[in-house]
Amino acid sequence: MTDTLKKASVTLGGVPLAGSSTIVWKFTTGVHPYITTMSVHTETWEKRLKAKKGGRLQLVIINSYGNKTTIEDLYILHETPNAKPKMTSFLVADRRWRWDRTLIVRDYNISKRTGDKNFDNKTIPIDNKVTTDKYDYRPYSLHMGEFVWRAQDCLEDILEQLEGMETSGTGKKQYKIDSIATSGEFTVQNISISDQGNLALQRVLSFIPGTQVYVDKDGMVKVFNGLDMDASDTFIKGLPPSTWDGDKHELIDRVKIRPTSVNVYYEREIETLIKFEDDWSQPTSASPIKNSLECENVIPTVYEKTEITEWDYEENKAITRTVPPGTWVNAKEWLFAHNKVKPTGSLSWNFETLRTFWLAGDLEGRLGGTKVRGSKIEDKTNVLQAIQVLKEHFRQTFRISRRYMERIRDIKPVRVASLDPVTGTRMPASVWGQMTVGLTTKGTLISSRKNPQKSANYYLINSYPDIQQTSIIRKDPGPQRVTFLDRDVGIFRITADNGTYGTYNTLIPGFTSDASGKPNVPIQDLAQQDDKGVSHGAGMRLVNGTNEFLLPYEYKFKMMVTIVPGSPNSKNRMHVEPVTISEIQEMFDGRVKIQEGHGQTMDVFVPAGEITARYAWTGNDELAEKTMVEILGLDDDDPTTGGIRDDPKTKQWDEGRYPIGFTWVNEDREVMAHSRAVAAEAMSPFVDGIQGRITTRSLDGNSQFKLVGNMSGISVQVDGSPSAKVRVTSEFAGMVNPISRLALMPETARKVVLGIVRFSKD
Repeated sequence: MTDTLKKASVTLGGVPLAGSSTIVWKFTTGVHPYITTMSVHTETWEKRLKAKKGGRLQLVIINSYGNKTTIEDLYILHETPNAKPKMTSFLVADRRWRWDRTLIVRDYNISKRTGDKNFDNKTIPIDNKVTTDKYDYRPYSLHMGEFVWRAQDCLEDILEQLEGMETSGTGKKQYKIDSIATSGEFTVQNISISDQGNLALQRVLSFIPGTQVYVDKDGMVKVFNGLDMDASDTFIKGLPPSTWDGDKHELIDRVKIRPTSVNVYYEREIETLIKFEDDWSQPTSASPIKNSLECENVIPTVYEKTEITEWDYEENKAITRTVPPGTWVNAKEWLFAHNKVKPTGSLSWNFETLRTFWLAGDLEGRLGGTKVRGSKIEDKTNVLQAIQVLKEHFRQTFRISRRYMERIRDIKPVRVASLDPVTGTRMPASVWGQMTVGLTTKGTLISSRKNPQKSANYYLINSYPDIQQTSIIRKDPGPQRVTFLDRDVGIFRITADNGTYGTYNTLIPGFTSDASGKPNVPIQDLAQQDDKGVSHGAGMRLVNGTNEFLLPYEYKFKMMVTIVPGSPNSKNRMHVEPVTISEIQEMFDGRVKIQEGHGQTMDVFVPAGEITARYAWTGNDELAEKTMVEILGLDDDDPTTGGIRDDPKTKQWDEGRYPIGFTWVNEDREVMAHSRAVAAEAMSPFVDGIQGRITTRSLDGNSQFKLVGNMSGISVQVDGSPSAKVRVTSEFAGMVNPISRLALMPETARKVVLGIVRFSKD
């Protein structure tokens, strides 16, 4: 048998290569070319190969048994130094060396505003509704100008530009998609590429993680599924026996360290009901309840030094201190402090003065006095500024309980319900209360359409829930907007919306009343108070007896906003979604080896900018308030303990899923699908896989040079003289290629999580 063996030979472009050193060619994955060094005698180089630089060449390897391996489409780049005087070395690359010479310019599914609007049809009342921009795709960025690009479409488009039709005149495409790691049918959006060809292809491959590319022995660019472990097993079984004892491969069994499940943690966003109530008819106020989620009316100080006494929620007692200008102070304390330094001739700075003269518009005259204390010009200025600050903030600006704010990570003037998934617009915060609204001219005319004799310039709005209503959400809120001035401290303002149809423009907190305290509303514009026969309030011309319009002693409202808990300082402040291995395995058709795991459960955190778990206030208000105390750990002074572990096993959830008094609004369409994709991404390093090298003798081999599964490459090696042995080494990475959570999500979840535009032709 040995007499029939022949010496192996290697030719490039029909020219024999020097056998003085090892010759290696490797099929590698990725967008960059494989480049190696080969050598010939200098005389042969000058006569037969030098002129072929940059041209397509064929590498032919014939082993000692006469088996022939042909590798197409190789290119000599340039000479490289060789230590031997009569030898010339040069670099050889596969066809990918040309990819960075091509500039790829493509825009895929670029979104734009259409100029039309979406009108909110969920928010009540109509005055609080919002409009959002409609979006569509720019026509030039669509596939053939009329279809949205899918991930696989983008991949094929880049390959078409790199290796579409052969320039040699064969008219054949030089690429082929054997398989895709995950479905390439999902929509991409706002992808703008102006890159060299290899980088452009790399970007597009990232849209379908796990997918790999290489150049095969025929010079064909191949795309294959790098997650298909079954294909790796089949490939190994088809190989001849290993011939090199130094190379080993093993099936890496990670079952003992693979997590039994993955806990995916999300920031919670929770609707929170904040209450306000004051009653100036009472000479004293009760001490605030420690864990009551309430707010207080605050006004900023003006003078250089102001002595105030405020309630400390943590110490549960009143504390007196001196504060500089610009400090937010409880309205009652603010009036008390300013009354002590009121100007000479001024009425008392108290609620009775405000009640009587607020609507008359004469606070400057009544509170400004005839002479200020001190001789500096800024003393008079400070008094006028204090009056303006009072008018701007009294019963309009509020501060949430400090005890709550110190346990809140963020607070937002919105509800948790999403109105528009593209823009991320939420339903605005809701306010339930009593107020007097001043009508615009349009509003007055509308109110007089049925009976001109009953036209009004003001009317009362009452959205405060009845005492028998167990949940505030059963009552429609009022037409008010919430704006946060300082989200760290919890300072916010409540203002009147001017009405969707422009029917009113003034908000007076509470019901205006007569002298007896009974609700009473002006029937004429207060700007007409000096007209003959028109009576509007205290100190004004009286007709037919007393006809006063005063601020009410009582004012109350409830406000629904969204908070992100910051306490307790542990995982208990977050929502956790457990995902089992069986739920992950379903996503890969059984080809990824993660059937079971015996290791410790794995925890993964999802940033709030990606997605949160959103809970809406529902059911019983009293129970929901108690739950909120638990959620924020207010029942435990240790900032690292407390909270609610949303594990069904703890039985702390209503029906095992929701905190009592709340409902989870984005469970099915967002969090459930997203958590499984996150868990699959986190589990990918623990997938069983083949690792190592397998060396066999060279066959005439077609299938022997095909990359599949988690293979990182195949190399064919011809040893130098005198042995000239030919062997093939298959290399396995041992791990699967990275998997992206975004590629694994169902299309419905991706559109919500990523704000994918709904295409007008879908």
